Amino acid sequence: MNIDTLTISKVILIIRFCDNNHITIIRREKNLDFLYKNDIAIDQAKDFVRSLAIEDFVKGPLKDSNPTRKHPLWVFKKRGFDHICYIKLKIVNKRKETVVVSFHEDEN
Repeated sequence: MNIDTLTISKVILIIRFCDNNHITIIRREKNLDFLYKNDIAIDQAKDFVRSLAIEDFVKGPLKDSNPTRKHPLWVFKKRGFDHICYIKLKIVNKRKETVVVSFHEDEN
């Protein structure tokens, strides 16, 4: 499977079967604040990402605003932890690692 030709169905399959070593939640201040304020462990957040389904999909693939990053972004919203969670992620490299760029309360 070529990561440059991903569909939302393929993205869901990849993240669903990723183990904890192949999901990274970027330690941005906004992400960490949300996790801390809601007493969410990193492993719980990773489990939540793995539970995403097609009905949680909002948009993608999107180009990264940083031109040096080539992998498309995928946006999801899902209720969990008493909030609507906004999740933006990308699938990188041939091992299909999931990088969660955003994991915080939806602002809309």
